[in-house]
Amino acid sequence: MPFRISHQLDERDIALTKLEISPKRRGMARPKKYVEDMVARFAEGTFERIKSVLAKDEDRADFVRDAVEKELRRRERKGPTRTPGAADV
Repeated sequence: MPFRISHQLDERDIALTKLEISPKRRGMARPKKYVEDMVARFAEGTFERIKSVLAKDEDRADFVRDAVEKELRRRERKGPTRTPGAADV
């Protein structure tokens, strides 16, 4: 059936507006992998240095997350270094 331009809707047009695109239930999105945000400032030139060492399909956020994870594992192996009651930055 060719496409019709009309100011009046008939039953076929109304039925088409009720079609589901997907049989999946709405609202069942995959859980987000990264949920915590942090704003950080870097020294001038840091982004260019990061860009120069990125892997082919890696972006800057992937690089920073990976670097933080590696540093956390390294420090956690060493044990706690903070003094009790030290202020959070």
